[in-house]
Amino acid sequence: MRSVLLPTPRRLQLLLQAKLGAIISVAVAFGAVGAVALRSADAAGLLGSSLSLLVIVYTAIVGSGVVAADMGDGPAQLWLQRPVRPVAFYLLRQAEAGCVALLLCVIVILAARVAAGWLGLRLDPDPLTLLPVHLVRCATIVALCFGVSSWIGRGNTVVVLALFVASVAIDSELVLIDSWISAAARAIVLPNEAVRALSRDLINGDGSSLIHLARIAGFFFVWLVIGAVGIWRATGRRGLTRGVLG
Repeated sequence: MRSVLLPTPRRLQLLLQAKLGAIISVAVAFGAVGAVALRSADAAGLLGSSLSLLVIVYTAIVGSGVVAADMGDGPAQLWLQRPVRPVAFYLLRQAEAGCVALLLCVIVILAARVAAGWLGLRLDPDPLTLLPVHLVRCATIVALCFGVSSWIGRGNTVVVLALFVASVAIDSELVLIDSWISAAARAIVLPNEAVRALSRDLINGDGSSLIHLARIAGFFFVWLVIGAVGIWRATGRRGLTRGVLG
C-alpha cells in the first residue's frame, strides 16, 4: 500500500532503480558496438542506427512489466481493495513509466549528439531534428508494453522486442495487401512504416504528416484498449470486485 501513497517523484525514482541494472547492461553492450562502429567507413550512419535501436530497447525495458509485476507478485490484491478504478490506476502507472522512458530517450539523444561532436562525427540527419519522431516511437512502444503487460505475466520485455522485430518484417508487406485482414493486422502491428514516413516528412519539410500520425494514434488507442480489457479480466479473475473498483 505504501507505494500507492508515495509522491510521484519517489515512485519514479523507485521505477528507475528497479530498471537500473538492465539500463546499465544495455548501455555497456551498445558502447561496445559503438566502439566497433567507429572503426568502420560509415561510422556516422552506424551510430545513428544504433541510437534509434537504443531508444527502442530502453523504452521497452522501462515501459514493460508495469501491470504484470503487480498482478504476479500480489501487490494488486492490496491496493486495488481501495476505492480506485483498476484501469485508470494502471494507466497512470504506465504513464509514469512512459514519462521516464521519454526522459531517458531525450537524455540518450542529447548524449549521442554531444559524443558525436566530441569525436568529430556529423550525424545526418541530426538526432535533434528527429527527436519528435523518437518520442512518437517511444509512445507507441509504451502503449504496446501496457497491452502486453496486462495479458502476459513474465518476459514482457522480450515479447515487446519480438513484436517490434516482427513488425519491422511485415509492416511494409501489409501496406501492399488490400483486404480487411491487412487493415486489422496493421491496427495491432507497430506502425514502423508510418514512423519512417514521419521521419522523412520532418527531414524534407513535407506537410503530409497528419496521415501518418493518424495511423500511429490508431495503434496507440488499440493497444490501450487491449491493455484495459486485460486489466478488467485480471482483476475479476483474482476476486477483486469490478463493481466496487469501477
